[in-house]
Amino acid sequence: MRLSYLWVSGIMPNRLYIELVMGLSVAIKILILSLLTTEAIDLAAKPRRLLRAPIALPLRAAITTAGFGIFLMFTGSPFVAATLVVFLAAVLTVGSNIKYRTLGEPLVFSDVVALRSFVLYPRFYLGVIPNALKCGIMLSICILAGGVYRFSSPNARMAALGAVIAFVSGVIGYINALFLLRSNRMGHPHLTTDLHAYGLVPTLAIYWMRWKRSVSPSPIPPIIPGNVTKPPEILLVVQCESFAEIPVGHFSFPGLQYTREKSVAWGDLHVSGFGAYTMRTEYGVLCGRNESELGFRSFDPFLTADTESSFALPHRLSRFFTRSVFIHPHDMRFYDRAKLMPSLGFNEIIGEDHFPPPAGNTPYISDMALGERLMELVEQADEPTLLYAVTMENHGPWAPGRANQTTATGAWEHHAANSDALLRSLSERLAATGRDSMLVFFGDHRPSIPGSIVPGGAKHTPYVVMRFPDLHSGEQASHGVMPSDLTPAGLYQLIISLVACQMPQAEASSR
Repeated sequence: MRLSYLWVSGIMPNRLYIELVMGLSVAIKILILSLLTTEAIDLAAKPRRLLRAPIALPLRAAITTAGFGIFLMFTGSPFVAATLVVFLAAVLTVGSNIKYRTLGEPLVFSDVVALRSFVLYPRFYLGVIPNALKCGIMLSICILAGGVYRFSSPNARMAALGAVIAFVSGVIGYINALFLLRSNRMGHPHLTTDLHAYGLVPTLAIYWMRWKRSVSPSPIPPIIPGNVTKPPEILLVVQCESFAEIPVGHFSFPGLQYTREKSVAWGDLHVSGFGAYTMRTEYGVLCGRNESELGFRSFDPFLTADTESSFALPHRLSRFFTRSVFIHPHDMRFYDRAKLMPSLGFNEIIGEDHFPPPAGNTPYISDMALGERLMELVEQADEPTLLYAVTMENHGPWAPGRANQTTATGAWEHHAANSDALLRSLSERLAATGRDSMLVFFGDHRPSIPGSIVPGGAKHTPYVVMRFPDLHSGEQASHGVMPSDLTPAGLYQLIISLVACQMPQAEASSR
């Protein structure tokens, strides 16, 4: 009753009204300043463009404003809320620019999955961040944390104001996002073009929404064996880390040249990523769906691969190989392989705990150790077996001193030589077994070594397919096989055609 009396008499409401108006006025001014700042930060995202399309401006502004409102709810300070929003925008843009400089691609929505990988193995990522920037980030975080602690003063009025700002801006942003979706803008993944036109944050948001709306294909049945020719008893597929013919150093890949002369197929594998994204190549060879079919799933096809498992080689070829083994001498939590590979049809998984620890001043299990394990599996196999192996020795980051090399490029070249030796060793030892077998060997992507091997230009890696007993003998061996360029999906089709005697689809459909 006392409060009602004061409100009617005008004694207290004037003070409350003035405080609210002043608080709102200050918040709006600081919010406008933060909107202008974050817009300038977004313009700095590479590849840069001076102006963005105005149609996405409400979404960009709404995302910033919603963040401002949320932080205002918890800190009670418009200044602290604006600082946090601007800091996060700067971190996002700087991270995207580092990725663009290293891998030739800005941030995409699926990169949030890399946060788990960062926690597991931070060395994969910290190596690409300059030391000065690392120090700057740590100092900024410390200053920011101190400022938040010093100037935050949560109160009911600011919490209510922040909630209203976050809600209204969220509704506006969602309406703008729906309009962009229904107008078919960013209807197909063209990352650089869309970032130019709409900005980094709207591209991240709309791509994520389109990814969420993507539909999995209908399941397909296993291939039924025919009576034309006998399929191989052993199919060994080796996905080799950072294996590529690059004009640096003095190494000439003698093992690759040797196997090409005895192959049934070889050429360039046109992978979609540079320096990373092993899972894109891995998915293409394992499941055979090309990027045009995947759409927005192509950025990280492993996120939805379990809904497309009928396409995987172990399922498609289950009538040919009763045993399917996935081998990777590393942590199977990466890309969630421990759960994904069984869903793709592998009935056995061999991880890093089945190998001796790394040796020789190298961080990862060697290719030769993997080769020994693969040959043990081949020699012990008493049933038709599909083996899919992913090497680890030549994984980045590379640095002087690794493998006792003086340069980062020298370290990569040292490991590439070991991968090349693995290829020749496997080919010779498979031939020596006398068993009907097939070897498929390919590089997953090129290495990214700042200052030496950088994005731009060619991205392809080599692939080679061999059949044992050697199909190229005598006069035929001297002529060899003409090279043929493939995509990972095209290599999948080639494997099926050689195993099941089915004609592969036109390569144009697998690009």
